[in-house]
Amino acid sequence: MIRRLVSTLCALLLLGSVSCVEGMKAPQRPNLGGEENPTDKNTIVPITDGLVATAGATESMRTKAVQLRAATGTEKGTLRSAVYVYSATVEKYAEQPQKLAARLALLGMGDVYLSISRAVLTSAAGGTKRTWYENFISFCHFYGMKVYAMRLENKSIYTDPEVVRTEVEAVLSWNSSVEPREKIDGISADLEPHTVKAGDSNAAALGYWWDSTNNYGKGGSNDRLVGLTLDRLGYADQLLGDLQLCEAVFSAFQPKYDQGLLSKGCAGDFLGVCDWIMVMAYRTTADKIWADVEHYLKASTAGAHDGRVSVAVKVHQNDLDNVSPSLKPLGWQGVVDVLKSLAERGAAWPAFRGIDYFQYVGLEELWEE
Repeated sequence: MIRRLVSTLCALLLLGSVSCVEGMKAPQRPNLGGEENPTDKNTIVPITDGLVATAGATESMRTKAVQLRAATGTEKGTLRSAVYVYSATVEKYAEQPQKLAARLALLGMGDVYLSISRAVLTSAAGGTKRTWYENFISFCHFYGMKVYAMRLENKSIYTDPEVVRTEVEAVLSWNSSVEPREKIDGISADLEPHTVKAGDSNAAALGYWWDSTNNYGKGGSNDRLVGLTLDRLGYADQLLGDLQLCEAVFSAFQPKYDQGLLSKGCAGDFLGVCDWIMVMAYRTTADKIWADVEHYLKASTAGAHDGRVSVAVKVHQNDLDNVSPSLKPLGWQGVVDVLKSLAERGAAWPAFRGIDYFQYVGLEELWEE
């Protein structure tokens, strides 16, 4: 009974209106009596008047948040969502890190893939940018979310494995110099071997490159690049220790593996070196998106990799980011309908983790319409 009362009191303190002055440190997340950290479960904070107020959300946005949570399975805790947050959003909320964190929490996010440069990660204490990230990460943790630094993206990693060490050490350096509530939970990697094309300086250094028309086949150039990707991720995983590692994977790897055109690149290979994967399924209909992710879910479920495959959908679109299709033109209701269909299909597969959003700025624009 005492434990239940303590937990209830802590929850009320956490979920009510949090009166923190912007620019100051967020309070530590309440200690829930030694229970497992709630961010290790698919639980999200409930929607309260305090959370809505801190997020600066209108009643329409509150209604949409309820709708999104229900559609994606995050409200019931059956699935987990994540969102990419890039520098444009960081700049927009330069004076309001708590508001941004509250908005992500209101939408039902469990994980945040955060753009943070190596310069910031290794900067001295007290700098404006560093302080913003310290505060934002702290607020995210306060609202029950985990934060992953978007690193391991540079193609130079393919030619120099020590770049992996440099990237990981920057995150470890950050964690060793901040308070516990400000620590990063791991790395969100985006190594894309299919972007190492002929004419690329890294391809020239390697002596081989990706070619979707000519270079498939076991032992071929594409196969070697996928193998090199797994090698670099494995190295990062070793260096990270207890921190988590996730990777955005190309939707074609598993199908090509199934067809015998790759000897590496199946879901099990990636999940052998990562905690989970996000299948990049940037399509415009639920059926097309599902076709991209289903191969991975079948393989992962067969391999007993429960809750370790997310589907990443694109909800952002602008003149500089039009190389792949986006759901954004469908409008809010159209996007929610697609997400609901994906969540319902995914719920039948034990390996399904949930839906990830690329990226927050597009989701926010739809939300505010």
